[in-house]
Amino acid sequence: MYELFKDGPCNSLTFEKSIIFVITLLIHVAIVFLVAVFIVFKTLKTISSIKNSLSSSTYRMYQQFIISLAVQLTIPFLFIILPAAFLIFAVLLNAQNIKDYAANALQGLFLHSAVNSLSVLIVIKIYREETKRILLKPFYCYKPEINVKVFQQVQ
Repeated sequence: MYELFKDGPCNSLTFEKSIIFVITLLIHVAIVFLVAVFIVFKTLKTISSIKNSLSSSTYRMYQQFIISLAVQLTIPFLFIILPAAFLIFAVLLNAQNIKDYAANALQGLFLHSAVNSLSVLIVIKIYREETKRILLKPFYCYKPEINVKVFQQVQ
């Protein structure tokens, strides 16, 4: 790995050195993925073991939390890991038009933040309802409230 950085990675990246970099990168991605899967299964096991002692509203809140975590784990996988893996395999396979592949992969990387923010607004119920209220507010018809109170006269 030291050889990769000693010579300057941008100027003298040979195929042999890029394989070392790719293998190291794949190992890091695999470790992070395994840790995330372990944490998800541990959380699901803990919640299922205490399910009987939770109220229904608390359990629904936990379900919403798990769904939100699953979505937020899936989005980096789709918009960071897959484009990076695509580029890694393009380098490994010695693809001819790597610049075109890199441009397409970067578009996926740039979408990560926007899609992650939108997923939070969609998945979490409170945010979803407030967003819907704000976006649909201009389309509501104005209905003035008319409060008429009728009192009996006491004689």
